[in-house]
Amino acid sequence: PLVGNPIFRLENRVLGIIGFGNIGKRVAEKFRPFKLSIIVYDPLVNGKIISKYGAKKVKLETLLRQSDYISLHCPLNKYTKHLIDFKEIEIMKKGVFIINTSRGEIINQKALYKAIKDEKIAGAALDVLEKDPPFLTDIMNADKIIYTPHVAWNSVEAEIELRKLAAQEVKRVLEGGKPLNLANREVLRGRE
Repeated sequence: PLVGNPIFRLENRVLGIIGFGNIGKRVAEKFRPFKLSIIVYDPLVNGKIISKYGAKKVKLETLLRQSDYISLHCPLNKYTKHLIDFKEIEIMKKGVFIINTSRGEIINQKALYKAIKDEKIAGAALDVLEKDPPFLTDIMNADKIIYTPHVAWNSVEAEIELRKLAAQEVKRVLEGGKPLNLANREVLRGRE
């Protein structure tokens, strides 16, 4: 007899990726050797590009119905806020796992918590929550949720790269250039 929760091979399972920008593409690359079927929902990316990564473009409803694992990598905007809500969870396979390293508000946290409690969703790995910084909530204490405080990107190499990029930006500006990744462009008005 098995003790605890069963562990399944990834082979022949279905990975659904929502959002196929740089990170979504890297996720597909990393999982290809495990022989999963990879399906992708991203209305802004051409199916030919998706197929280059060994994946298939599908509609959101198809991804939700077929996926054993759903990994979210999309930006937060008016179209993606609560993209995963009560209705979307209802059509998912029983026992699906959800991974969210994008933005917390893409998943309705109450819907996710209810689905975990009802055992519709087998587990979730979250690097983000709807409220940042989070207050202690039921979702943070749920047994089948792994939560990290928005640090999925963090590694020794990432820290080194961030420092190099920051130094390059400072150098560029000191030499009279414009910053490449300026969040508040309005500060440059009249200086251009």
